[in-house]
Amino acid sequence: MSQLSALRTVGLFAVLFITGPPFGGADTAVVPKRVDTYCVPCAGSGVGTATSQTSEYCRSPRYWIVSTRRCPQFTSATCPTCRVQIEFADRRKVLRRSTPGHLRSSLVPGIPVCIFVHGSFVERRTLLLEAAATSRWLETACPGRKVQMVFFNWPSDRPLSVLLPFDVALLGRRAALNGVYLADVMSLLPSNQRVCLIGHSHGARAIAAALHTLGGGMVDGHRVRCRDFNGRIRVVLAAAAIDHNWLNPDSRYGRALQRAECVLNLRNERDCLLGLYVLRRPCSS
Repeated sequence: MSQLSALRTVGLFAVLFITGPPFGGADTAVVPKRVDTYCVPCAGSGVGTATSQTSEYCRSPRYWIVSTRRCPQFTSATCPTCRVQIEFADRRKVLRRSTPGHLRSSLVPGIPVCIFVHGSFVERRTLLLEAAATSRWLETACPGRKVQMVFFNWPSDRPLSVLLPFDVALLGRRAALNGVYLADVMSLLPSNQRVCLIGHSHGARAIAAALHTLGGGMVDGHRVRCRDFNGRIRVVLAAAAIDHNWLNPDSRYGRALQRAECVLNLRNERDCLLGLYVLRRPCSS
């Protein structure tokens, strides 16, 4: 299953999962045009705006892209810090840079937030295509079911080595570290926000690591820094690149299920890549 088709399919499940039954068809999308206008929160206004010319765009983001591509991917710090890059696509399909404050102030209370986390070997351009297409597709399929979409982009595409098993293992550890960053991003959200985390392949591992961290656990020696998220969390995992026992108590991500009110696990028995997952190390399953 391609990353794009997987993201769309899982997105449809997510809308069903958090807002109600979907209906309708699909649509196509192109990569949004990038501009350098910043949108920052106005003091005391609660609305992100840089100038009167851009305030219209800052008030109504269509979807968000939160990237950890410039964050440390190898660190020994107990509480790693990550200054995420935040962008949003406005209603005119223009991609604009933004800030954590604008993200927080622009979220509408009562409308669920869907955070999509892609798997490995996804380039930024592919992520932009997926975000635009998935956003348009879900809006078309469920015009009466509002949802706020955030696409979490981590560096899963950088050249590593010529040995695929080594690359898969390395990307798995990288996904786990970015799960710690994801937990920190979630702590930026309002405490009463409803959230659905949607992950594919190693994106599912990042989500498991994020939930485990928010539950008080440590991921490879890392912990979220000084903040927490107390909102309701639902989870959709598609072809999750995690061992079958890692969500058990006292296992690698044993505290993850404590932070989710429900989890939907999707597994395709014909997924050849998931079948090869066990080859990354002896005796895994």
